[in-house]
Amino acid sequence: MVKEIAATAAQKSRLFFFSSVFVLTLFLACRIVFHVYYHTTFSHLSVKDFLRVYCGGAYFDLSALAVQNALFIVWMCIPVNAAWQKTHMRIALLLFIVFNAAGIALSVFDIAFFDFSHKRLTADIFHFGGKSDNFLTLVPAFLKNYWYLAVFFLAMVYVIRRFARNYIARFPIMPARHKAGRITGTLLTLVVWMGLMLLNFRGWLALIPISITDAGKFASAQNIPLVLNTPFTFAKSIGAQGLPNLAYYTPEATNQFYSPVHQPVKVAGNRFQKRNVVVIALESFSKEFTGNAGSAVTYTPFLDSLAKESLFFSNAWSNGKQSIQGIPAILASIPSLSDAPFTNSVYAGNNYKGLAGILRDENYYTAFFHGANNGSFNFDAFASQAGYHDYYGRSEYHNEQDYDGNWGIWDEAFLQFAGKKMSGFPQPFHTAIFTLNSHHPFAIPAKYEKQFKGDGNNPLSRAIQYTDYSLRLFFNSIRNEPWYTNTVFVFAADHTGMSNHPFYSNLAGQYQIPVLIFDPSGSIGKKEETATLSQSDIVPTLLHLLGYQKPFFALGNDIYQHPSFAVYYTNSCYNIAQGNYLYSFDGKKGIGLYNIQADSLLQRNLLNQPGDSISTGMERQLKAYLQQYTTHIRNNSMAVK
Repeated sequence: MVKEIAATAAQKSRLFFFSSVFVLTLFLACRIVFHVYYHTTFSHLSVKDFLRVYCGGAYFDLSALAVQNALFIVWMCIPVNAAWQKTHMRIALLLFIVFNAAGIALSVFDIAFFDFSHKRLTADIFHFGGKSDNFLTLVPAFLKNYWYLAVFFLAMVYVIRRFARNYIARFPIMPARHKAGRITGTLLTLVVWMGLMLLNFRGWLALIPISITDAGKFASAQNIPLVLNTPFTFAKSIGAQGLPNLAYYTPEATNQFYSPVHQPVKVAGNRFQKRNVVVIALESFSKEFTGNAGSAVTYTPFLDSLAKESLFFSNAWSNGKQSIQGIPAILASIPSLSDAPFTNSVYAGNNYKGLAGILRDENYYTAFFHGANNGSFNFDAFASQAGYHDYYGRSEYHNEQDYDGNWGIWDEAFLQFAGKKMSGFPQPFHTAIFTLNSHHPFAIPAKYEKQFKGDGNNPLSRAIQYTDYSLRLFFNSIRNEPWYTNTVFVFAADHTGMSNHPFYSNLAGQYQIPVLIFDPSGSIGKKEETATLSQSDIVPTLLHLLGYQKPFFALGNDIYQHPSFAVYYTNSCYNIAQGNYLYSFDGKKGIGLYNIQADSLLQRNLLNQPGDSISTGMERQLKAYLQQYTTHIRNNSMAVK
């Protein structure tokens, strides 16, 4: 019976293997046609880039393979008696043909639709253009204008049908003599192959399931659509919440209130200063822990001392409450204003340039440092997509003795590692360094247990002390490097942390963060800047200070050229902070207006109260910003042509 079990399992496995190879070949054919059709879009592929794109494409094809063929595999593994074999096979053929033809239909339709969206098709296609002009109404027009793609689709369906009838229907699966042997062999095949399909779907042994943003590991932002395939992006986006189609004003009026296209600044000499740029994102560094929070106690003595020598933004806000929201806002001026963080949303494959991409075009070398396990939060994929040449994580550190046992490499050790690496980089360079240890469970090295006590009521405070001390050691180690005085350092928290304070726990205080720009040469100057600044304003403001001379796209403000404000989304509401006021808006109407300066605990709602003259202007500004935000992200128009 053992031989019969093995024979049955081997025969079915052979069928599934060759069927899978056939489907993967279809995906490859669609990718090649897509590439040829848009050859001018992907015209700058080196041989190395070409291999990375197509090998990476196979990774996503395996995930789509699992989606399209899982039901076929399950059905083929259902044991039936001789009387039902013909019916059973007909249903199996139907499942194979219909699901794979549907996948090809999505891929072929996307060849036409890509011209309009410049991203792979996702489930939000059913809401394209709003309620009155959606996917279904577009199909007839597409069939008329792209009839040759319809012919290509029919040819592909014919090939699928021929394969199913000539190979699957005639595949010689000999039933075992003993019923028990046949059933056992079939169940063994089902367990093995469904396990393989599950691994395919989630991206095999990746830390977290494969997502659209993982394409950034294999290609630049421009070439990401070539890595992805449409069945994958469509399946991954089903159920995902897309951005609403907002139309509060005409496009012309919206541009008057806010525009994400930033024009060159006028500076002395009209020359871009190609200074090195180091952005240090600080995990969970709430403003509450700093000496600038109005408290007599500080847990960041080094950062406080640096703030006195810097351009310090005393009214700085985060755009979200998670690292996966804060890092894209700080480094690419892309806040997350929906339930799904931008890099996990259906728009993650959009074409955009972060600070790294902009500086890379100016011949900067760029690198991203994060001491966590590679793949954490998909920051390695984001870094590649945002324009960073290289990514340095725990894997690149090569010394597990400095592993903290939870998240990655201790901040003290990893910052020293980053400093040594930067000393070997060609100038000018831009690096992003994201600290790690001020994160639950807030562990610090054993040798500092007595040195850092923190606040007994908030364990995060002790980890903040440790990271601040690590920053001090980092600066001590680089002060004498030849590149130091030619470098601009930017510090910003990725988001705030846990708090017991009534203000830093409310709707306003839980978004208050430290932001400062430190220039050792002194050319940028040192002063307190009281204008409202959000994480997404850092890139345009920094480029202004450096005298950048080209237009660029950023979903933030250059606070020296435009009225500044901070926008964030929580509990299905949009909030805008400007000056001393905070205004909350549910997408249709205002729900709160507070004077933070006079009412820090937000106990008096000023909306529609006598003397309320500010909510109208704040709502107009917020609506214009949201309309620009949703329009450009939905339409994948996040770059200056």
